[in-house]
Amino acid sequence: MKELLKKLGFEHFPMLSEFVKAVNKLETLTKFFQINRYTDFITQPLTKGMFIPCDEKGDVLELAYSEDYMRSHKVYHYEVKQYQQAVDRVLFEGWELCGSIGSWLWDGSTQQLELPIKYKTIEQAINAGVKFKFKQL
Repeated sequence: MKELLKKLGFEHFPMLSEFVKAVNKLETLTKFFQINRYTDFITQPLTKGMFIPCDEKGDVLELAYSEDYMRSHKVYHYEVKQYQQAVDRVLFEGWELCGSIGSWLWDGSTQQLELPIKYKTIEQAINAGVKFKFKQL
């Protein structure tokens, strides 16, 4: 999806109407497939794990450091693997946790505190003006 969006000239995830206008350049069959795929993507619920590394329950994960695990290398390697899987699930670039409650996120690109998870879906946040930058691989 990210490659298609970049090919269409988007730097951030667009509103559905913007995506539909841009995808009109594609063949008819491809166009319908891509619109359906993007609609499925932006209508999924927002979670903290889309912004920062979290486990399956939504708890924030931090990178494990080897000096913290002098007694058990097995535990250290397991937690590093868990953290890397959580990093791989992050979709949006430039966000970090801010605040003791764990709800506020710092948007590094706009230098503002945001509460993007107050929106139910990616689409609602995009339509409200939140800019989601593609995660670089």
